[in-house]
Amino acid sequence: MVNRRWLAALLVLSLVANLLLIGVVVGRWGFGGASRPPPLAWALTELSPETTEKVQPALRQNLEQTKSIRRQLREVLREIDQLTRAESFNLKNWDEALATLRGVSASYQQEVHRTALEVLPSLSVAERKRLMKRLLRPQMPRGAPRPSRPSPDTREDH
Repeated sequence: MVNRRWLAALLVLSLVANLLLIGVVVGRWGFGGASRPPPLAWALTELSPETTEKVQPALRQNLEQTKSIRRQLREVLREIDQLTRAESFNLKNWDEALATLRGVSASYQQEVHRTALEVLPSLSVAERKRLMKRLLRPQMPRGAPRPSRPSPDTREDH
């Protein structure tokens, strides 16, 4: 009798765990997972929480405009991944994919700059400096060699 109760309790617990897991999977699949951060959110990490909260409305407003650009960027990166995995090398396909990547990247950068122009006026000088340092820093992969800065002796004056 006691074993049946334990077995029933374990079955109910298993059912609850499975339903919870199914709910999480369906929720992520059906609703696209967690919401994506707005444009420039990655650059605001060094700002104070108060300032970040102050500029969030402008970032959220521009989110809709960047969604399609970000989708295009993911699609072209998927295409390049497929080209990378292909056994044969097709120069025309690579040329087209890389040209598309350049165009979409330029569109995204233009949108980020437009958003920055909306945010920058509400920042202090120190915050603007931190934000622009973050925006203008080249996004290099981890472990990639960093370009060296010319020393003052070798720098050409223009």
